[in-house]
Amino acid sequence: MNKTLKMLLGAVLLAGTAQVAIGANMVPVVAVGPLADAATLVNGGIAAERLDQIRRNGMEVQVLSGVVIDKQTRYCFVRMGLSYPDVKGRNSRGPNNALTAFYRNAMSDPQDVCLREAAKSTLDEFNGTAWDRLVMEQQRLQPRAPVQKRDARPGEFMTSDSGLDEPSQRLMIDMVGKSIVPKLFDYRQVSTRVDMMFGQFDDVFVCVAESGLVATPNDQRNDRNPSAFWQGAVVVPAAQGERTCRLAATRASLNALFNAAWNQAGVFHNFAATREDGVALPDLRAASARVSAMNQPQAAPARATAAKAAPAGGLSPQCRTFFQHYPDGQIPESSDDARDAYGISNRDDQLFTLMMACNAQRNR
Repeated sequence: MNKTLKMLLGAVLLAGTAQVAIGANMVPVVAVGPLADAATLVNGGIAAERLDQIRRNGMEVQVLSGVVIDKQTRYCFVRMGLSYPDVKGRNSRGPNNALTAFYRNAMSDPQDVCLREAAKSTLDEFNGTAWDRLVMEQQRLQPRAPVQKRDARPGEFMTSDSGLDEPSQRLMIDMVGKSIVPKLFDYRQVSTRVDMMFGQFDDVFVCVAESGLVATPNDQRNDRNPSAFWQGAVVVPAAQGERTCRLAATRASLNALFNAAWNQAGVFHNFAATREDGVALPDLRAASARVSAMNQPQAAPARATAAKAAPAGGLSPQCRTFFQHYPDGQIPESSDDARDAYGISNRDDQLFTLMMACNAQRNR
């Protein structure tokens, strides 16, 4: 499999990157990604009747663009959807029906051409899609929502997604359940979100997944867009199948999220912009401190201590074994084999500690 893992180490600020279109016949556009002058391009490419529908409903167009490079080929994607603007400082909710198109060209050709061709295809589909389908379940996009009372359920967690097939949904639930997330957060406050963009060519499939944390919304509303997300992108030969592509991108994106810095410069960056009315924000400083404490040598469980007892200038024997099996340093989808191989008792936080300790050794 040809695989490209692209991790966005900084936050992607939806409000901060908004391209606001101003003019009598223009609608607001919130754009994230490398597509240049997206607001003008989108307003110029949307049919006049559709622009009027967007204005009358007081909505905005959300645009996400990106580039995946595999050897000498560039794959560009542009996704578009509709939502309602929110107050300043709070992210809008994600669209109900986002449309995505991919385009590819050679690395020797201009990237701008690749992105604009992808945008043109997305706009063509956007104009040709019935309005009711674009805004289906329109109430889910409303910025405000009644406060929903939920019972405390220690150990439970919330997930949401768009574009995932059933196997990828199962993988997401399995990975989040085994991650640090349920140990750090009350499910009533924090949810893990994954979005998938899928492209099909004659010879390859291209999948781009994005993962991030958001405040848990009312059941009758969509999540707000994450302030920071981590991206996993894969290109696989068509013979390996769509499912392989989707699973690999989902796994790569979630691993990138879980391996990122659990602080305000990383996973928690501008988390408050996803806040929901009547729901207290989690104590992110305490969560960050807890993750840091888990990564300290003295915090390691007894059976995992050997992972940190590395000889000067090298890896401990346990970590050498770990990287022989998992060169990317990521927790495998099924952790049972790892527990057996490394003599770790059946506790997820011990496996997490081992992974973090070995990666720290390799990176120092």
